Amino acid sequence: GNAGEPFYFWPLRVLWNYWIHPYQSLIVVCAIILVGYLVCRQWRKKPAFLRSALIVILPLQVILHLTLGVSFEFRVFAEVFPVVWCLMFQVSGVGRILFHGGTNG
Repeated sequence: GNAGEPFYFWPLRVLWNYWIHPYQSLIVVCAIILVGYLVCRQWRKKPAFLRSALIVILPLQVILHLTLGVSFEFRVFAEVFPVVWCLMFQVSGVGRILFHGGTNG
């Protein structure tokens, strides 16, 4: 059968790889700052469900990435990408359509 992959606990290796690649790490940090700004802009006006989802999912995924992941492998955050996208580029009226059954009234 398929034995799967071994379980590696490498938090120092992950951080070390970010440290020894300063240019790539700088790009990552700048991207995180930009995305963070777009997500946090007008935070209180964003849907509570999306805010809660981000607050629950993102810290757990960051911890898992730093302890069990591989440096610069961001596909592990795939579960939080839709939440981040919706918080960055909130489309007005989507909540009204979803929760009230239409655009009128």
